[in-house]
Order: sequence, then C-alpha cells, then structure tokens
Amino acid sequence: MKQKIIIHFLSLITLMLFTTIRLQAQITLVYDEFGITTYPKKCSDTINISYVKNYPGCKMKLFLKDCSGAALFELYDKKGSLKIKGEFSSGKDTLSKYSFAQIIGITDGKSHTRVTLIKYLYPQPVVQDVPKGTLN
Repeated sequence: MKQKIIIHFLSLITLMLFTTIRLQAQITLVYDEFGITTYPKKCSDTINISYVKNYPGCKMKLFLKDCSGAALFELYDKKGSLKIKGEFSSGKDTLSKYSFAQIIGITDGKSHTRVTLIKYLYPQPVVQDVPKGTLN
C-alpha cells in the first residue's frame, strides 16, 4: 500500500514539473520600447537580437534573469558602440491580446476569420542610461 502511494505521489510531482517546464517554454515576452517579441527557451538566457524594429541598424543583447521578463539589455549601433544600457523589471501579470487571420476555405470557397488568444508578459523598463550625443 505504501509503495502505491509513493508511486502516485512521485507521478504527480513529475507531471507538475513537466507542466511547469512546458508552460515556461511557451511564454511570450514583449518589449514594446524596442519593438521586440521573444519566446525564450530558458528562463535565464542571453539572447542576441540582430534586428531591433524601433532602432533600425542596431543590435541588442538581452540578458534574461527569469521567466517573467526581468532582464538587462544593451543596445549597440552599427559600429558596435553602446547606445543604450538598462534594465526591465518583471512583467507582474499575464496580459492578453487577440490575433485575427483570414482563412479561405478549401471546400466551400468562403473566407473565414480565425481568432487566436495570445497571452504574454510585458516587462517594464526600470533604468535607461543613454550616453550623450548617441540618440538623434
């Protein structure tokens, strides 16, 4: 009887751990200040971003601290000079937005709209050091 209880308990712990890891891998982080959306594979990771939407021609290094989006960042210009250095605090709550896609039906030839709910975290900027004369 004890063995069955232990086996069920270990199975439950394993399932909870697997679910947590799976959920962490699927979280979306949105950094609107730079026009970046990322899907981190690990909670603590370094991400090199070669295209920064709001700063054309710049590259960014994002040093993730945890799964909630807390991170340090460095933005470099084309020459490799540091433009901006700062930090993001954790996204405290999961936000939601909707994505709409028009789908044309194969069988009936009609178009349909598919609506997808996207859940994401929105980390807030804490500090931004901007060296003088670097931003126009």
